[in-house]
Amino acid sequence: MQETKRRRGHPKAEGPTKDKTICLRVLESTYRQIKQYSAERGTSVAIIVNEAIEEYLQSKIK
Repeated sequence: MQETKRRRGHPKAEGPTKDKTICLRVLESTYRQIKQYSAERGTSVAIIVNEAIEEYLQSKIK
């Protein structure tokens, strides 16, 4: 009889669920970094996100 290995963390996702899980993990990590940066700068997360979006869009125009 084969032993069942205990899995840690999240069960393995497949397809769109896997993509969503990866996306959420990246988003969570990015949000933590932005939050820390906003605390260092003394500005809100929204302002930093808006600045980053504007900068990104400007780089696409050039």
